[in-house]
Amino acid sequence: MKKVGKIMFIDDDDTFSFILKKTFEIGGIKSRVICKTRAKEALLYLSTLDNEDFPELIFLDINMPVMDGFEFLEAYKSMGLNKAHEDTVIAMLSSSIYINDEKKAHVFEEVQDFITKPIDLERIQKFCDEHELELIEAHA
Repeated sequence: MKKVGKIMFIDDDDTFSFILKKTFEIGGIKSRVICKTRAKEALLYLSTLDNEDFPELIFLDINMPVMDGFEFLEAYKSMGLNKAHEDTVIAMLSSSIYINDEKKAHVFEEVQDFITKPIDLERIQKFCDEHELELIEAHA
């Protein structure tokens, strides 16, 4: 199992990100959660990080203004972030029920999963179990 110390959520819905962050806190998860509401902002942030600070897990929304999740993935690849951080697990998030979105997501080798919103701690834990990831939990 790979420990996940840093998680990034890239989603234009501030409320969704806030609720997920609080869900992690309430659930006793101590993995650091970074939220970015714009894909371009997330790319800029990621490009400044060294290997030690780079998130082990990225949840990426598909439908965002200016740059959507697919455009983010194209830029992520063109910047070489996929090669420099090939151990980072990326999951696409969407409230879309269109099967084509899921098919398109899996065209990108960087995408390990497609998760339909809403998402909760139980679904995140299941995702982590499926991908042999371990969230850092608070010790009593």
